[in-house]
Amino acid sequence: MKAPLHPVACLALALAACSPDVPASDRSSSAAGEPAGAVSPQDQQADTARPVPAPRFTRLVERTVIGLMEHGPEDWFGQIRAIAVDRLGRLYVADTYTTDVRVFDSPGAYVRTLGRRGQGPGEFIWPSGLIWQDDSTLWVLDNSGNHRYSAYDTSGAHIKDRRRLPLGAELYYWHARFDGKMLTESWVRAGGRSRLVAIDPEAPFGSPEVPLGAPQDTFPYPLAGVPLDEWGPMVYVRSGTTVRARKVPFTEGFEWILDGRGAVWVGDTRTGRLVRRSLVGDTLLVITHEIAGAPVSDEERRAAIEALGPYASELDRSRIPDRKPVFRMIVPSEDGGVLLVREGEGPAWFVDMLDADGQMVGSAELPVEPDLKVFPVVRGSDFWVVTRGALDVQFVVRFSMQ
Repeated sequence: MKAPLHPVACLALALAACSPDVPASDRSSSAAGEPAGAVSPQDQQADTARPVPAPRFTRLVERTVIGLMEHGPEDWFGQIRAIAVDRLGRLYVADTYTTDVRVFDSPGAYVRTLGRRGQGPGEFIWPSGLIWQDDSTLWVLDNSGNHRYSAYDTSGAHIKDRRRLPLGAELYYWHARFDGKMLTESWVRAGGRSRLVAIDPEAPFGSPEVPLGAPQDTFPYPLAGVPLDEWGPMVYVRSGTTVRARKVPFTEGFEWILDGRGAVWVGDTRTGRLVRRSLVGDTLLVITHEIAGAPVSDEERRAAIEALGPYASELDRSRIPDRKPVFRMIVPSEDGGVLLVREGEGPAWFVDMLDADGQMVGSAELPVEPDLKVFPVVRGSDFWVVTRGALDVQFVVRFSMQ
């Protein structure tokens, strides 16, 4: 099934301007552009000598680009909300504009499309999350429409649909992972109370054993107790009874992710402090990523204020910091560690990898600007990231970490 053409992509085709701005041959990198800084462990074993691991990578080398106009309409994306990669290196892209999930092989060739718009079995209204269960079943979150999960096997066959717990609101990112048959995910009840919940998608929701909406277990929300404004200072605009908000430019607060070993990483992007906790809240590791945020230039400050549009008039410009956050995203790796995406001076971006013990095991310049609304994926020695090209059209790049 071919994806419908995005109107922006059609315009780009007419202008022949939808390809990435940087030639593929120029999008390799090394860590030479900026020092990665040190990582200071502060856990209970910090006084025990531990060998410093050899770097796993010092540069990112481009391998695949998916989303170029010359590859055909199956490669054109409207609004990517999530990506996932299977054990064979195939890429899965959830697009809420075309309401489907498209599959590409490791070299970047289109393979197949999962689902289509609708409310029937395996169909979507808003496919906004992807997660693997045991590398054999892909679960697709369809929250803002069908309010369910849809499962597919690795051949692309639809297996089943399962109703989702009712939410009072939707987090932009779907924080979730599977541990065997149990799915742990972020859950927001009406009124804004957030928790992590463990559910069994196979359980018969509504049965006497599992009442509708009842999780099998609950855990504290990773940011519980953090004042809302510390999640990231905001600018508010009121229109009647409606209040809308945007973050103050270059201010962040806290980021968090579920890792692949049953723990939670919480990071303060202002200080570089990272805490690894168990689901029940026990602290396992505390480290500090000792690097200062890059300075904010006058040009970047002006552009950020202009980008706020109607919110700019309500902005106290003294709240814009002189430096950028230490990092912008936390990405889980397969071994329980994390990869930090950080912004350098000017247009430069970098990635730093920490293992499950908090040791720095790799750092390199990222040759493209990441789309911060879509989580990158680390799988083996490959790093997949969504970026934007001409006319703001999204595409996906696979880098090899060398």
